[in-house]
Formats: sequence, structure tokens, C-alpha cells
Amino acid sequence: MESTLDEKTLASATLRIGATLTNHEDRPVEVSLGGRLGEAAFTRVVALEAGSKGGSVSRPTRFPSSVSNPPPVVAERPGRAAALPLVLEANAGGAVSDRQEVSFGVRSVSDYFNEQGYRGYRVNGKPVLIKGGGWSTISSCARTRRGWRPNSPMPGT
Repeated sequence: MESTLDEKTLASATLRIGATLTNHEDRPVEVSLGGRLGEAAFTRVVALEAGSKGGSVSRPTRFPSSVSNPPPVVAERPGRAAALPLVLEANAGGAVSDRQEVSFGVRSVSDYFNEQGYRGYRVNGKPVLIKGGGWSTISSCARTRRGWRPNSPMPGT
């Protein structure tokens, strides 16, 4: 699932829904991949080649879609984020071969550099301040029996 949110109004989002289909049969098959995003339904027939001897052949399939007035995931409201329901179903030979139900949120996250050259971040087009965002690599800490020891050399160096 990929989303592009209209950051100015938060009133619409463009979605790309993806699925990877695998044919485990030793013959080509046609799969009807369909789904529901809220009240909107979509379907697409995909022809898949026979699986290979050492594994299977997978083919990505994407559905472009859009959503009006999505409940955006926002940074200033703690707790459970708003979610949209998505149901995907693969039918092969007249029977359901796989079905997945997921909930997802829509948001936009980007970064920028301010006039002083510092990096800033935006969530849904609004600047956010990240406090205490320091990090260190494993090479600057080592775990001992007494706990973590900072500025330790890597083993074997």
C-alpha cells in the first residue's frame, strides 16, 4: 500500500494497492484478484505462468485508487490511529485461494532543510519537532556483563 495525501487540504489521497501473486501449480492459471476498500470494489484478472521447479514465479499487481476525506494519521493525537479497511481476495479455478484483511492509515512524511541548514520534518504538511532524536551505531556501544559500555572498540579491532 502506497499513499499520496493532499497535504494542503487533507481531503483526498491517491492509493496504490499492491499484491504479489504466486502460482504453485505446474500449469498456467488465471487468477481473479479483487478487493474492497471501504465501499469501493475493484477486480482484475491476472494470468500467471507455471511455477518453476526450484520455486515459484511471482508477479506484482497494482490497483490505482483514490479515497475522499481519509482519516489521516496525525502526530498530535496520541492513542489509536484512524484506519481504513482493505480486503483482498484471490480466486483461482472458481475457489478462493487466499484472502487478506488489513487496516491502514494515510499520512505524508517529508523532510526539509531550514535557513540554518538544519533538517526539519513534516507530517501531513505540518512541521513537527522531534526531541531527543539522537542515535548511535553499535560500534559506539558494547554490551558487557554489567550492561552497555559507551565508546567501546568493536571486537577484533
